[in-house]
Amino acid sequence: ESIPKAMWWAVVTLTTVGYGDVTPITNAGKILGAVITILGVGLAALPAGILATGLADELAQRREELEQHFREQLIDSDFDLVQNQMMIDKIRRKLGLDKEQAQNIVLQVLREQALERREKAVEVRQKNFCPHCGEPL
Repeated sequence: ESIPKAMWWAVVTLTTVGYGDVTPITNAGKILGAVITILGVGLAALPAGILATGLADELAQRREELEQHFREQLIDSDFDLVQNQMMIDKIRRKLGLDKEQAQNIVLQVLREQALERREKAVEVRQKNFCPHCGEPL
């Protein structure tokens, strides 16, 4: 009926509110309305998806950095990871990690240290034996 009413209809349709107070009557108007409705959903959903993905990526990156920093502090420390839970808890709270994350990282570090000890023991044993016949040197 008028330009202001057409603008109102476009805004209501683009924002996907759809009050129904103004509706297209002709076929061309209905087709245009369908196109505008699809564009409205796309214009609302696309930026929201991009922002959500960016935020999730940023949070994951920060969490990985904190976990890596925690891991480095555990590896660089001179205390026993099994016996000194108080020091681990102090470092964890300082970095803002929850207990489950910290426990998983501690377990990983302990596994890595055990694997390194086993590899060193194998290297020492191999140095004391002939690689061809296996006889002690």
